[in-house]
Amino acid sequence: MDEEREKAAKVKKRKRSVLIAILVFAALCVAGGLIWWLNRPPDDYLFDKQARDGLIDAHTKEDVQKILDTVVSKGMFNASINPNPVFSDGNAEGDLWIENIQANHYYTTVTIIRNDNGETIFSSKGIKPNQNIEKAKLDKALPKGEYPCTAVFRITDPETMKEIGLVNIQLTITVQN
Repeated sequence: MDEEREKAAKVKKRKRSVLIAILVFAALCVAGGLIWWLNRPPDDYLFDKQARDGLIDAHTKEDVQKILDTVVSKGMFNASINPNPVFSDGNAEGDLWIENIQANHYYTTVTIIRNDNGETIFSSKGIKPNQNIEKAKLDKALPKGEYPCTAVFRITDPETMKEIGLVNIQLTITVQN
């Protein structure tokens, strides 16, 4: 009987060893697959297979740079406003310093909105390039305090008069009395 038990124990031990070997092999296969998946080249899934390195033969580097410079300069808009305008009281003029610089190609209007309640407290009419609003009163008188706000520059194409973009600038309005 002892012999049979030993045989049964050996068979059981062998089965357990084979099962452990299979599990270890499966775990290594899964780990290897995962490592390959996570480290595969990004070309496989991120980049267009039709894209080629270098410039199109018909374009020199200088040609491409001229095209880019023209597009960028026409598409840029520099927004400028005082980030901390001060008003002596809720009905006084404050130093907004809104500028549409000469280099801009677009018109703009500026709306200032309180961040806490979404209320519009200032709205300009159109401002052409090379124009500014140095001082202005708020459209709504505010009590003494500091007001975190967002200035929204609405950019307008002068040829079509259509809005083509927005620029948001954070500012804090201070009313002293």
